[in-house]
This record gives sequence, C-alpha cells and structure tokens, in this order.
Amino acid sequence: AWGITNVGRDVQDWYKIRWTDDQKEHYLLDGKSVKVQTEVEEIKVKGSATIIDTVKYTNFGPIALFDPNGDNAMSLKWVAHKSYDPLEALVFMRLNKSTGLNEFINSVDLHNYPAQNIIFASKENDIALAVAGYFPNLKAEQGRFIQDGTLKTQDWTGLIPKEHNPKSINPNQGFLSSANQRSTDLTYPYYYHGNFDDYRGRYIHDVLSENKLFKMQDMKALQFDNYSLEAQECLPLLLKSINSSELKSSELKILNELRQWDYRFDPEDLAPSYYNIWWKKVVGLIWDEFDLSQNQLYPETWKTIELIEKEPQHSFFDLQRTDKLEQASDVIRLGFDELIKEVKTSKEEDLTWAKYKDSEIRHLARIPAFSKKLSQSGGYRQAPNAISKYNGPSWRMLVELDDEMKAQGIYPGGQSGNPASPYYDNFIDDWQKGKYYEIRLKKDKTTVPKLFNITLSKSN
Repeated sequence: AWGITNVGRDVQDWYKIRWTDDQKEHYLLDGKSVKVQTEVEEIKVKGSATIIDTVKYTNFGPIALFDPNGDNAMSLKWVAHKSYDPLEALVFMRLNKSTGLNEFINSVDLHNYPAQNIIFASKENDIALAVAGYFPNLKAEQGRFIQDGTLKTQDWTGLIPKEHNPKSINPNQGFLSSANQRSTDLTYPYYYHGNFDDYRGRYIHDVLSENKLFKMQDMKALQFDNYSLEAQECLPLLLKSINSSELKSSELKILNELRQWDYRFDPEDLAPSYYNIWWKKVVGLIWDEFDLSQNQLYPETWKTIELIEKEPQHSFFDLQRTDKLEQASDVIRLGFDELIKEVKTSKEEDLTWAKYKDSEIRHLARIPAFSKKLSQSGGYRQAPNAISKYNGPSWRMLVELDDEMKAQGIYPGGQSGNPASPYYDNFIDDWQKGKYYEIRLKKDKTTVPKLFNITLSKSN
C-alpha cells in the first residue's frame, strides 16, 4: 500500500532582470549585455487566428512578468523547466506493481516534479517514507526574496542529487506519517525553505506515539479528527489578555464559549468561528506593516504565536495607525473588540463553524452550477481533517495488510464526470460525515494491458 502528500518545499525562484535596450532583447548579466533566447509558441484558437507568443528566456528561465514601459522584468526559475524524462510516466504504474521495499524505492526515484512525500507499507512489515523529486541546491537563505538577475552568482548551484533526498525506512518508533510538515531536522546538510506549519504533523505523531494496537476505527477517527494544536497553543495566550470583569453579559457569553472550547472544529459549534475571527483580526493588527495586495506574506503562524508568548513587547505589536506604543495585550484586546462587533452584526446560526467556514468543492473551471457547497463540514486547515474553504483531503484511504487484504476509501466526488448524472457528486455527503466505502480488491491474477512498449532494466 502507498500514499502521497505534497512536500511543501519551494522549488522556484524569481529573478529581477534589467534590460539594456529599448527593444527588450538584451539584458545585463555580469556587466555585459546578453541577448535573450526566444521560443515561438503557436496557440490555435477555434474560429479565430492563431496566436503567436514569443517567449523570452534568460540565464534564469523565461520572462514571466515585465513592465512594458520600464527597464525591469522578472524571470522565473523552476525545477519543472528541466527537460522532461519520459520514464517519469511510469512512476505510478511501477508503484502499483511493486512487490516489496526495494521495488518501491526504485519506483520513487523516477519521480521528478512536483515534489512529493510517498509513504509505503507491506505485508513483510516494511514501512518507508521517501521525499521524491528534484530540488534546487541553494545557498543559505537563498530564494526567500526576489534575487538579482544581473549576476550569475545568484543562480542555483545545480540540483540536489536524488540519492540525498530524505528517506526513512523501518524506524525504531514503528510508524511514519506525513502532513506536509518539514521533512528533516536541522542536521540535513542542504538548505531549503517552504511552508511548514507543523500542527497537523505533530498531532498525528502524538496520537501514533500512544503505543497501542490501533484498529481500523482508530485510523478513521484520526483521519476525520477536527482537533487543532494551533488553537490549543494560541487561544490560552489570547484569553490571558481579556479582563472578564470589564465585559458586558453578551460579551462574557462569547468569552465563556471560548474558555470552555475543546479545540475541535466541529460543524455545529460557535467557538471555532469565534476563535477564527479573533485570531485573524489579531494577526492583521500585528502585521499591519505588510501589504497583502503587494504579495507580501505574513510570517508563519507558529512565529506569531511565539512572539506573543515570549516577546510581548516586541516593536511589531506597535500599531502603525496610532501614536501610542502598543504591546501584544493591547492588540489582542483590540482584536477581541473586533470579534464582538462582528458577532453583534451576525445571526447566531450563521456563526456555526460549518456555516461560517462556507466550504465548497469548486469545479476546475470555477462554474458554480457544477460546484458543491459543503453544508455539514467541520475540520480546519491546521487539524488532521484539513478542510478549509476551498481545500481538503481529496482522498481518504485505510488498508489492512492482513493475510486477506482489506481496504476502505472515499473521495469528495462521484462515479460520473457528467454533471447531469445522479452519480456526479454522490460520495460528497458521506465524505463530509467521515464515512468510507469498501475497496474491492481482485483476488485472481488479472491481465494488465501493456501500455508502454518499453523494457525496464536497472541500467535505464
């Protein structure tokens, strides 16, 4: 059995390019004017003329953004620009046909991009987790910001050899898990960065560390678990700053709802919505130096929580809009006031978590009639059941590697791609409720069609 999650590491960088001519055919590189390479792309349009698009390439990849009236442009360097390897198409076929650990590892090594965590278990009591794909070999801190495209020294130092990608095979702890958290500890010799809030990963690790005999029902409960370590670590810090004696009865009701909350983002509860509103208001106030409209990103959640706990007088808590010198407690109280205002202007039924979160599964073409609102969904992006407004677990699966293998699974869709079919979205309600369907495994040897006229050997 095997499963897959995104790695979360950053594998593309932006470079600022400086033109040296008005025609924007030459750019500055190491003090010299260098001509761009061009590639003409034809985009055929039914009933209209073919569109000709000339793509300009620099030492750092194709020009992806440019100011037609200015001297600068932006090149995007991405590992996926590496030449395509036709054998990569065989990765998942080989994973499905693997009969043991060695074949699994060999299959994983074929994968190039997008980078994935691929996890494995077999009847031989082997388990493994491998980070699969190509990654840039970066200098310390490289790629966190836009880089200078006038210097070759700003380029990547090639790619990290695949044999140096992280792997864990049969660890002493007896289990492996991935929830998009960081893949290694700080002793890993290659620098990398990405989005690694690890609340889900830590919670899953804690549950699996209970050292008990887990049954199928336990695993179902874990996959559908709405508990959030983020809320557990954050909310008590917020509550400390609120003096209940200063509150009106209606405000005290909201505070008590939060004090009694069990940190589970269940669909019918009010406390998850109160927490979510309050925390978003506080984060926006703390990081008022940042302009999200200019693609500036807030620091990760764990860092904001750490600042509140350990450096409550840090200058980041000072609001730009006032002359007063604010501390963390001031910002938290202001956020609570904003929460009170929003609750007062909302109907209580609209503040239940499922209603407030307003999750939906959007059609790929963003066609509302072909999309599906989720009226019963709990979960939270920092809980194992990571359902947010537009994202969530697209495939839940449980496999019992007994003498007779058993498996259950479900996905948020249906058996038909036809929106007019009753089977277009018939799994979604059960998926919201945490139900599973039996996966029927064929016991007889079936003939697999020969899809590729390729003979694979160790040498290729």
